[in-house]
Amino acid sequence: MRIEDGFIVDVFKFCDRWCGRCVLADRCRLNVEGPGPDNGQTTFDGFNADCLPADMEVSQFGPDPEVVAKSASLRRKTNRARLSASASVRLACETVEYLTMFVTVTTFRAIAARSRGETAGDQSSANGYGKAALLALERMRHAWRILVDTRHFSESDVAPFLREIERMERNVIRIAPGAGRFVRPGFDEPAEVAMLQAKTKH
Repeated sequence: MRIEDGFIVDVFKFCDRWCGRCVLADRCRLNVEGPGPDNGQTTFDGFNADCLPADMEVSQFGPDPEVVAKSASLRRKTNRARLSASASVRLACETVEYLTMFVTVTTFRAIAARSRGETAGDQSSANGYGKAALLALERMRHAWRILVDTRHFSESDVAPFLREIERMERNVIRIAPGAGRFVRPGFDEPAEVAMLQAKTKH
């Protein structure tokens, strides 16, 4: 972990960009000072589909018919869950809503990195974006489980969403097979972060 001016270098590159809920927000230059010349964003220019795994599972075009059929009921259930007295239920709703877009964008970042050949070693950009996407997908699965366990949704309600999570996980692993070994600056270095925070207190 590298530190510059009290900030963890590149801590923002492979996070979920949910700054309001980040434990390292005060160590992130992007969060504290705003975007600079290198703000961690990756363009999708030069995308080369030939570099992608041949066994990628393409998403169906259009919304899931099961979701469409239940759309009115799902909206009502979602609105009730958002207004729940339970903080964990409200957070579960926020998590699903926020991370749905994040996972899509981050998966495309992993694809773009792979298409540009950024795959060398465990610390490649493709693996970094892949790990961020996989962690977000797991959090989404956990959030859906909370909503089912609290009886805001039924198992059949969430089944299409869980299937999509599983499909995306399989694709991310194909794109970035070393994602699990990627070490995210700060987030995957708790001992180093603890030492940094301790030094700051003295």
